[in-house]
Amino acid sequence: MTYCIKNSSNGSKSGIVNVVYHLPGSIIKPDYVGVRTSEFSKKEKMLVVQVGVEEEWIASTDAHIVLRFIYETTYEALGLATTEFGRHGIDYGLATDRRLLDQWKLGEGFYSYLDDCSKDDQR
Repeated sequence: MTYCIKNSSNGSKSGIVNVVYHLPGSIIKPDYVGVRTSEFSKKEKMLVVQVGVEEEWIASTDAHIVLRFIYETTYEALGLATTEFGRHGIDYGLATDRRLLDQWKLGEGFYSYLDDCSKDDQR
């Protein structure tokens, strides 16, 4: 989130998405896998989206695979946020947040399977 705050030009009062990753540990593991909405504050115009991470992702030593997982689950989280903010009548800049996410991906220099999907959308 630090990257997003530092690089965001979102001076408006549109919705903010906070993506939180729940990692399995030795004492407790998430009771779900995937992306789900969590806390919502209409006053702060903020939505928390949780990502339950499977144990196999923790064992991965390939940085690009981990970065791809973060990118793709965040991309999905932003889509959920669009729906949630819409239900509450709050403006949300999905395109702006996805551009910021894409800038991060380019800066890190990894490939996403979503890149193939976006090429199909442009045809």
